[in-house]
Amino acid sequence: MSEEPRQRSGFMRLCLLSAGWLSLALGFCGIFLPILPTTPFLILSAACFVRSSPSAYRLLVENRRFGPILEQWRRERSVPSWAKRRAYLLVLLSLGISILACEGWFARGLLVSLLVGLLLFLRRLKTGAPVPPPLLKKEVPALRDNGRAAGS
Repeated sequence: MSEEPRQRSGFMRLCLLSAGWLSLALGFCGIFLPILPTTPFLILSAACFVRSSPSAYRLLVENRRFGPILEQWRRERSVPSWAKRRAYLLVLLSLGISILACEGWFARGLLVSLLVGLLLFLRRLKTGAPVPPPLLKKEVPALRDNGRAAGS
């Protein structure tokens, strides 16, 4: 009797772990493909990892690029304002160009529906205090006494 629940929990752990890695991969693709939102996939990954793999969760939340966004979501249930603006811009650009380039009213209608749905989803997200954009952070090398960078 005691083995059956263990098998279920192992199966559930495997499902959560798989869902976490899949959503992390989709979130990574979302960095380059504006139709896929990065932040919600990262949040889903963190939720899956916290229940299935403490080490994968720790790697994700301690990541210098993704960690601050996930911490803000955990603390405030909000996304940084720069991320929301970037998402609006990329969704409008990519779907706007797709709508103009697409032939046929049915396909255009689907793209317009997708555009409206994504904009409403983004509008619904709470905007929190600005966290510095991770890809724009620049690390300043430590200076020695004579003003030159260490190791130069």
